[in-house]
Amino acid sequence: MQRIYLDCNASTPIASEVVQAMQPFLTDFYGNSSTTHWAGKPARQTLDLFLQVDFS
Repeated sequence: MQRIYLDCNASTPIASEVVQAMQPFLTDFYGNSSTTHWAGKPARQTLDLFLQVDFS
């Protein structure tokens, strides 16, 4: 029997493509982008790049 998850009010399954795209941000760019130390700088640079993109 195949199970179907219908409780999407609580959470939703994450598509494998999304997990793959987000992996660097969970393992390499995890620092607080508001700080100035070594872990925060790459996160800030990445955030600044995404803030310039027009996703519309």
